Amino acid sequence: MDEKIAGKTKFGEINIDDLAGMQPCMSRVMRQYTERYSIMYHACKVGNWKLALYQLKEIREIAAVGAKTRPKWKDELEDFDKRYLVSIEGAMRAEDCGAFERAYQTSTEACNEILTSLSQERPHTHTQTTQPARKRAGCVFGAGC
Repeated sequence: MDEKIAGKTKFGEINIDDLAGMQPCMSRVMRQYTERYSIMYHACKVGNWKLALYQLKEIREIAAVGAKTRPKWKDELEDFDKRYLVSIEGAMRAEDCGAFERAYQTSTEACNEILTSLSQERPHTHTQTTQPARKRAGCVFGAGC
């Protein structure tokens, strides 16, 4: 029996292979990841630790999606969390700006090393120097809006 599993929607049927092909590639996952990373950074810079911790929670959920949809990157994503996000989280929970800056900088350098190790011509990561415009407009960062 060579029948494929299919789901029905109001628009028609979709088979499991097509559904699998629609899963986000790592570039889409990492775009969401880096957007949250930037928001986390700016939230910490103004002392909005609650927002920063929320962004970290979302970063971890995004990484979990990446690990599920692209299992070849699962170990790297988990390793990055253990090696870098844990120390970032500790600094945020302690509301320690200096420790956060050091942990964040170390993680950014690690990201650049990972990109270099892939030996592909990709831009290196950097921190946005301004708050993202769509967030700035709503003053969600707290002081300094």
